[in-house]
Amino acid sequence: MVKLDHSTLHAGYRHRVRPIVASAALLSLIGLIALPLEVMALDGRVEVRGARRGGVISGLDFTTTTLNEDYQVGQRIGLAPRLLLQMGYLARRENIKSSGAGLDSETERVSLVPSLSLAYHTGWLRCGAGGDGFRKDEFFQGGTSRRDDRLNYSLWARGDAGKVNVDTRWQETRAWRHEILEDSELQDRSFNLTAAYRDARAGNLTYQFSDTDHENVLQESSNRFRTHDLSYSGSAGFAGDRGRSSIQLRTTHFQQRNIYREGTSRQLLVPLWAGYMLDDTPETWDPLEDDPQQVASLADNDRLGSTGINLGDDAPAVREFGGDFRNLIFDFGEAEPIIGATLYVDRILDFPELMTWAAYATNDPEGREYGGALGGVTAVYREFPSGEQGWEFTFAEPVSARFIKFVDTKLGQTGPGIFVTELEVYRAATTSETRQTTRRHRLIGELGYDLRTNLDVSYNTDISLQEFDDSARDLNGQYHIFGARWRPGTWSLSGRYMINKLTRDGRTSTDATSEQLSLASDQTRKGRMRLSWLRTDDRSAGRNQTTDNYTLQGSWDVFPDLEIVQQMGYGSRDFQLEDTESSTWFTTTSVRGSPRPSVQVDLRRTDRWVTDQTGGSGFTEFNQTEGILSWALLPLLRWSSLARYQQRGGDSDWVLRNSLSWSPLPGGRLVPQFYLNDYQDTATEIIQRGGGANLTWRATGSLLFEGGAEWQYTRQLGQRSTPVNLHFRGNWTF
Repeated sequence: MVKLDHSTLHAGYRHRVRPIVASAALLSLIGLIALPLEVMALDGRVEVRGARRGGVISGLDFTTTTLNEDYQVGQRIGLAPRLLLQMGYLARRENIKSSGAGLDSETERVSLVPSLSLAYHTGWLRCGAGGDGFRKDEFFQGGTSRRDDRLNYSLWARGDAGKVNVDTRWQETRAWRHEILEDSELQDRSFNLTAAYRDARAGNLTYQFSDTDHENVLQESSNRFRTHDLSYSGSAGFAGDRGRSSIQLRTTHFQQRNIYREGTSRQLLVPLWAGYMLDDTPETWDPLEDDPQQVASLADNDRLGSTGINLGDDAPAVREFGGDFRNLIFDFGEAEPIIGATLYVDRILDFPELMTWAAYATNDPEGREYGGALGGVTAVYREFPSGEQGWEFTFAEPVSARFIKFVDTKLGQTGPGIFVTELEVYRAATTSETRQTTRRHRLIGELGYDLRTNLDVSYNTDISLQEFDDSARDLNGQYHIFGARWRPGTWSLSGRYMINKLTRDGRTSTDATSEQLSLASDQTRKGRMRLSWLRTDDRSAGRNQTTDNYTLQGSWDVFPDLEIVQQMGYGSRDFQLEDTESSTWFTTTSVRGSPRPSVQVDLRRTDRWVTDQTGGSGFTEFNQTEGILSWALLPLLRWSSLARYQQRGGDSDWVLRNSLSWSPLPGGRLVPQFYLNDYQDTATEIIQRGGGANLTWRATGSLLFEGGAEWQYTRQLGQRSTPVNLHFRGNWTF
């Protein structure tokens, strides 16, 4: 293989990249020459950081090493009372190595980023223009190299005139990638507009428009997405405030055009619902587990804005590492033929091989029973010439599913914060150029009325219509709740009747009705009790079952800092088609409190018994014991512990975490910290024990040094490893 060195790259790309350097140098020179000497002081930052970490992957040792250097300068210039000019320049060098476990590699990156922006503001208007260049040279083990060049331009404006707000932004990006085997050139254009009218009495009216175009010039392919979104929300009282009403109306038109030179196109699928949950048993969503959280920004066609979903080491750990077992879920409302997906994250990963992904799919109307991970799905981490990065999922064969989710597991530490920005899922198209329009209309309403001071009734509705060019894919959704509540004295009796339907071209994917009754004591009491019954009659596609759940819950504030919560329940599920029935009992006991100001305790025990395990989710043997203890032994010495034992079906496992930390000199310029930790997990057959020290030294107000060392003993799948992990950081600002 021919080695492509830096000079070869520069010669091959001189005509494309010269505008980056020339423009930045010329603009910086003009700005500096025009300045009086007294305002030429630059702001800047110099930072050097490095780390060496070891571990075990599949029973084999591995070591990762990073060394990063950042050199940054900037200048803010007030050209006029309301006009501000900002210039900046960043130079970054990164050296990344990994060895062992079949992951031997070495990469060096050199990045240069000049930037320039101009902003103007008045009392009601802010506007500006900006641009930046980007050049990154990468040199890989084995002599191969790659160069990325990118130019960004943008215009923006924000206006606030009382009840009316307008926010608009235009941006264009041109990117070039040069490699030995293939060149690429991309052009991205986007325009976004938001106009809102807000009035406390009349309500809020908002219009949003976005137009994005992703074009691969050399491959003659492009994807263009255009969205119009109009929404209204308002609320009002009537009949002397005995009545309450609120309404939300929303209509969205989404258009996409896809062109592929190779004759096979793909279309972006618009989910009915998007969200995520933390679950280390992704095969089944158990009713005893927390509900998924809706994250609409996971599918908003914005590949740059963060969704708040953190895959990094700073995120809470589900099993072993922070950021593991994030279940990213799409619900399309009805089965769609899925051929692939792309998951975008907000930064480049130094060691993407330390994160693996699995895909799960189901047509279960509740999205609970997934079964095992899909076979024939590959996930490849890529850094795109446009400056985006993430994983591309390819399905060997299309998968027809209503729900699709992607779940990560981590084999080691990957970085403190790695945030998901977008998840795109695709279906196949048969022609090289496709156009499609998706329209979604939604009405959410609420109506309540107090018949008497202690008796009220309510009605809630959520009606949606999702239309496609192919009318056979249209989705109609209806969700209605009729409710009443009576409060005689210190008790409350409430009832609800619910209807949930989702249909497509005569096919019903969700068709369920529910009745619920609940009797509860006054929530202000020291001791509280709640008795409830819920019946669900499910006639969805492929189902014909009735489920009854009875639950009794009581809580008692034993002391001001000690609460005991006891819950017990009985459930039965009747399958009319198979003429079978399953039943289950469960109990949950929680003790939460702080017997001393320095001690926090949280204990929880759950048991579930079943007569027949064919009932699906919620009808399998399960018990779990979990205890969390945090104790400040001394003002500067803290111990925390977690122990969890779980039995699910015929399998059992336990997890144990302990840590002890000591900070002897807090609040000064020199802050040392010492710690010990212990982690054991029988499911992954791993034991980790170790300890270390961190030192932070604030030498001056602008000079900071941090460093640490950790000794770690690891045993996984019978393989032992004793790495010494090191990290350091030096930061100087001026």
